[in-house]
Amino acid sequence: MKAYDRIIFAEDGGTCRAPMAAGILEEQVLNRPVEVLSRGLVVLFPEPLNQKAEAVMISNGLKSEGFMSEQITEEDITDNTLILTMSEESRQKIFELFPNVEKRRCCGTDRVCRG
Repeated sequence: MKAYDRIIFAEDGGTCRAPMAAGILEEQVLNRPVEVLSRGLVVLFPEPLNQKAEAVMISNGLKSEGFMSEQITEEDITDNTLILTMSEESRQKIFELFPNVEKRRCCGTDRVCRG
């Protein structure tokens, strides 16, 4: 299995599920350093965390303070980046935005990643 240096959780607006998933992974003990990011696929301007997502994160002791959504960019995606999307539609949007992304480096929540 390929070792990734960066994991990006991506969803449409980047204000709800992706930051929660990133927050959960950041709390895990990993066997190597990994940069964990949360990105939106359509972010016209930075927005704060969804209020319900923030309440869930706070009640579970996850870091959420100062969060603002960010648009995913080509610069975010390196050779050692794994992109995890929150839906198959988001996965397909990644391929539309970034045609050079290898399919094995972008997984929807209903797929198994194979690198």
